[in-house]
Amino acid sequence: MVQLKQSNLSERRLQIDFAAGIRWRKGAMPFSSLNDPIDLARAQAALEAAWNEVRSTVPAEFEERERTRLAYIVAALVAVAEDEDDLTKRTVERYRQSAIA
Repeated sequence: MVQLKQSNLSERRLQIDFAAGIRWRKGAMPFSSLNDPIDLARAQAALEAAWNEVRSTVPAEFEERERTRLAYIVAALVAVAEDEDDLTKRTVERYRQSAIA
């Protein structure tokens, strides 16, 4: 019975994660703090746009790590951004600044 409950929990986490457009990664749930569906949608849209902008600069072996890092930046900025475009712009700027540092 316990295994079934754990399995259901894992399946639910995967469903939530895929619904947010983030592939499941052990321990990586950058949008887990977002409860508002509007904020979650804004975050997902901004993540996709920002990733499309920076992906060409990321070596293939670091794509998963850098996309996750980008997602955490989006999650940190979602509350201060005006809209998806502003969130994307702020995210890319923060990402590039942190890559330089």
